Amino acid sequence: MRPHSRLAIAGSLMALVASLLHAQGKPPVDETTTFTSDTRLVALYATVVDSSGKLVTNLTQKAFKVFENGVEQQLKKVLR
Repeated sequence: MRPHSRLAIAGSLMALVASLLHAQGKPPVDETTTFTSDTRLVALYATVVDSSGKLVTNLTQKAFKVFENGVEQQLKKVLR
């Protein structure tokens, strides 16, 4: 066997042993962990066109309503 091959095999074995030892030190993964999050602001993007496909650019915030699960949500800001 060539010296370079022996060196490559030895390096691979050392890396394998190191990764196994590192994995043994980690606590087991809890399968029942639940991540919960909350958000206060969601960005929504909308494009409004008329029947001929032209952009409608003169709409105000009052022209929009957003619902989540059937409940109307308050619009904080509408930008063009």
